[in-house]
Amino acid sequence: MKYLFLLLFLSTNRTFALTSIDLSAPGGSFENFRTQDQNGLGTCYANTASAILESILPSNSEVSYLDLAIRYKESTGISRAIDSSLDAGYICQTIETAKASGGVCPRSDTLFESYAIHGDKANVSRGILEQLDKVYDSIERMNEDEKGFFIQQLEGLYSTKLNMALKNCRDSANERAKNLSIYPSLATVADKIRREIKKIRNNKPNNYKEQIRKLKNSQRYLKNKLNYNPPLEFIRDRNTLVRSKQLERIIDETYRPYVTNFSENQIDGISNFERLIFSKMGLEDFPHLYEGTISMHRIDHDQAMISPQECAKKEAINILSNYGLANSALGDVVESCNLHFQLNTTAGYLSHLIQHVPIFADESLFELLKTSNNRSELLRNAFKINCEDNLLQIPNNLNCRSYNAKNLYNSKTKSESEIIEDMRSIIHRQLSNDRPVGIGVCSIFMRERGINTKFGRDELCSGGGMHQLHAMTVIGFRERTFGTGDLKREYLIQNSWGEDCGYQPTEESCIGDTGRFWVEENELLLNTRRIDEISLN
Repeated sequence: MKYLFLLLFLSTNRTFALTSIDLSAPGGSFENFRTQDQNGLGTCYANTASAILESILPSNSEVSYLDLAIRYKESTGISRAIDSSLDAGYICQTIETAKASGGVCPRSDTLFESYAIHGDKANVSRGILEQLDKVYDSIERMNEDEKGFFIQQLEGLYSTKLNMALKNCRDSANERAKNLSIYPSLATVADKIRREIKKIRNNKPNNYKEQIRKLKNSQRYLKNKLNYNPPLEFIRDRNTLVRSKQLERIIDETYRPYVTNFSENQIDGISNFERLIFSKMGLEDFPHLYEGTISMHRIDHDQAMISPQECAKKEAINILSNYGLANSALGDVVESCNLHFQLNTTAGYLSHLIQHVPIFADESLFELLKTSNNRSELLRNAFKINCEDNLLQIPNNLNCRSYNAKNLYNSKTKSESEIIEDMRSIIHRQLSNDRPVGIGVCSIFMRERGINTKFGRDELCSGGGMHQLHAMTVIGFRERTFGTGDLKREYLIQNSWGEDCGYQPTEESCIGDTGRFWVEENELLLNTRRIDEISLN
C-alpha cells in the first residue's frame, strides 16, 4: 500500500496529520512506471507532463513524451532550429496543449522512444536532432526539382551499392558470425557469476550451498579464460569467454533464430528474451546477473552479423555516409546542382544515424527526406510518431494549475516561509489523492549540497550550463529522524535522465536504477521555481 505509516508533524504555521506516501509502491499510480531518458533532448517538461498524465489515465497507460514535446512546440509556433526547439517548456501548458489537440500518442506507437529506453549511449537523441536540423537546412535550400533529383540520385546510389554489398556479405557470413556482440555480454555475466559466488560464500545465507551449486553449474556454459580480477574493459572483451559446445548450442538454437526474426515491435519483449536465454544456462534464479545485457544495440549489431541483408544495408549506408565516396559517385549531379553543402550534411547525418541508431539504416530514410514538408513533419517521421488513429484521450475535466514561487518571492508577495508552507501543502494534498506533482527547479542543488537559489531567483540559476533549469516529478514523501535527532521530511523524485537518478551529492539516496531519489525538503523547495498540480473537476 502507498500509505506506510501515520505521523503528527508540526509545520511552520499549522499542524498536519501526515501520511508517508510512495506512489511507486504497490497500489500506487507509479507502481509500473518505466524509467524515461530524455537523452539530451531537453524535453524534461514533457517527460514530467507524460508522467503526470500516466498517473490519471486508465490502467496508467504510457504516454509519449516526444509527442507531447512536439505538440507543445507546434502550439508555440516554433518551426525553426530543430536542434534547440524541443528545449524548454512548461508542464501545465504542455498538458493543456495535448488536451486541446485531441489527445496524445501512446509510447508504444513511438518506435524511437521505445528504442531509446533500451539504448546504452548518452545523448544519442540530441545528436540525431542536431543532424536532422542540418540536413533539413540543406534540403530546404533546394527548389522542388533539385530536391527530387538529388534524393532520387542518392537513393539510386544506395540501391546500386546494396546489390554489390549483398554478395560480399553472403561470402563472409561465417566469419562475421564469430563477432556477435552477445559474446562480450556473456563474458560480463561470467564475471558476475564469479563475483556472486564469492559474495555468497562470505555472507553464507541459509541456502548458500544450493545457490553456489546452481551458479557453478552455470559456469559450465560461461567460462572465463581469466583466473584473476582484470579491469572491466578486459572482462567485456569477447576473447575472455570460452566458447564451449554447450554455449554454442544455445547460441545456435535459441539466440540466432530470435535475433534473425526480431521485429522492432518486439522491443518490450527483450527482458523475456533475456530470461529465456539465461534460464537455459541455469541462471533463472539470478536475474540481477543478466538483466540489461541484451539491448537493441546488440540485437541490431548481431542482425547484421547473422543476416546478409542487414549486413548489406549497413555497408551501403556507410558508402552514402562517406562524403568522398558519395561525391565521387554523384559527381555530375553535385556539380550541376551545386549541392556540395547538401551532400556533405546529408552524409554527416547518415553517418551519425548508422553509428548510433541502426533502425534508420534502410530505405525509409529516403521516404523521410521526400515526404517531410516542414520541420515538424520531419521530427514526427524521424522519431516514428504516427498514432492519430490511436490517440490516448485526456479527460475533459482535467485542469492544470501552476504555483509560481519565484514570482511570489520576487514581488515580495509572500515570505520565504509562507512560500515553502504553500508548496508543501500542495504536494501533500496531491500525493494524498494519488496524484504526482510537477516541479520546475534550479537543478544546481543536484550537484552541490546546500545550495539555496531562493526559488530560482539567484544568478546560479540563470540558465547557463547543462540542466540549470529542469523539470521533475514528485511522487512521494517520508519523514525521517537524522543523526541530530531532528525529524525532517524528504521527497521522492522521479527524474528523466535514464537509470541514473542524477542526484550527485548523496548518491545513497538514489533508488537502484529507477531514476528516483530522495531529497530533503528545504533543499528541494528552496530551489523550486514553480509547482504544477492537476485536478479533475
